[in-house]
Amino acid sequence: MNKNVIDSVNKYLGTMTFEQASNWMDDVRSNHSFDFMKPWHYINIEKGQTYNPNTEDKNCITELLRVIKELNNRSLLSYEQISTDIKILFHLIGDIHHPLHVGYGIDKG
Repeated sequence: MNKNVIDSVNKYLGTMTFEQASNWMDDVRSNHSFDFMKPWHYINIEKGQTYNPNTEDKNCITELLRVIKELNNRSLLSYEQISTDIKILFHLIGDIHHPLHVGYGIDKG
């Protein structure tokens, strides 16, 4: 990875490590002010179907696309929003690789 990217990410994470940042969304799950993030941890795609992201959907794919877009335009964001977006990005990249985080609705994760 590019050293400038690592330095920039470290700047926005402060004392938090990459590992801590990647677990942040799970760490805040017990705080009800973050309840809006619960559907972001997974996506259900019906068997045999192709998923076409829709900005009205709230799932791991649409949120990944949103934070990537925001981070590509980070000059418009506050320091706190950039930090939060990085933590969301780290976490959701991990979630989409977990069994039953991306699957059929009948699996019931």
